[in-house]
Amino acid sequence: MTFKLLVSMLAVLTLCSCESDKDYSQLTIAELNSVSTETDVGENTIILAPYLWRDFQPGGEESDSNLRASVTLADVNYREITTLSTSYIYVINNDEIWFTKLTEQPQSTEQVYEIDFRAVDGPKWDTGTYVDVVVAFNLNGEYTHVKTTEQYINETY
Repeated sequence: MTFKLLVSMLAVLTLCSCESDKDYSQLTIAELNSVSTETDVGENTIILAPYLWRDFQPGGEESDSNLRASVTLADVNYREITTLSTSYIYVINNDEIWFTKLTEQPQSTEQVYEIDFRAVDGPKWDTGTYVDVVVAFNLNGEYTHVKTTEQYINETY
């Protein structure tokens, strides 16, 4: 009887841990294209505001010109965003995808309704190109995505 109980508990734990073990990199371009431009999680309605660029300023190494992203996830109703984790970015350029984990940036205590992230070392896609951006994240225990389209790859000199 104890063995059956132990096996049952392990099965439940395995099912519950699937969310944290989710393979975020397995989404296809078709799945990414179907993501909404805003997503509702509990009382939050989240949108995405990315800025993409390549840095050509003198003094850096050649690898410094790789694509970078600054991303803000914000609640459209200015509600506080809490317990957001596991954030990844997909940048879609036609049939190519740059996928990487985002790094959360320090937050202002006044703007609790938005969270900023950064990503570096992306591909060397042409500046002036328009791409789509999807961010995958876990908010309050719910796995979801949000997208924005036709984002311009900027350049700095």
